[in-house]
Amino acid sequence: MDIRKFCRSQPRKKFSWSDYLHATSTHLDLQGDAYLAFFELFRPRFIEVDGVIFVSELFSRKEYDESLARGRTSLTIQPWMNMLEITALFNSIELKDAKRIADAVSHSWNDKLIAEFGSNSIQAQVIVEEAQDEVFVTVGQFQTASGRSKAHSG
Repeated sequence: MDIRKFCRSQPRKKFSWSDYLHATSTHLDLQGDAYLAFFELFRPRFIEVDGVIFVSELFSRKEYDESLARGRTSLTIQPWMNMLEITALFNSIELKDAKRIADAVSHSWNDKLIAEFGSNSIQAQVIVEEAQDEVFVTVGQFQTASGRSKAHSG
């Protein structure tokens, strides 16, 4: 049940997001680790490898080393290895809702990046591939053929 239906089902009471979360979690019988997973989505652990920041959970030392061996640089590996597809996390999510979640995740990641690595640190960005109905969040900048960074969005 989405929040609009939830609120319409109780027209005489004003509901907050916390009321909705409580009702949904009760209905779905979510366990504690599900709540922690949401927390980790918005506040992941970041690590620095060779002067470049990665989302710890998404980082693979093996893939990173293999990419370096193929001639890629840490900065070109960064946005690909940090890419998290929001649309794949949630079953049947509408693109507009995935964009809202991605924006919130990106803002939260950026706050944490600034707190941990300073105001000049690399920032998270939202990538929307509308043709494929995909929304991503990543940390890093994609490189053009000339080696200059560019924002990537669909």
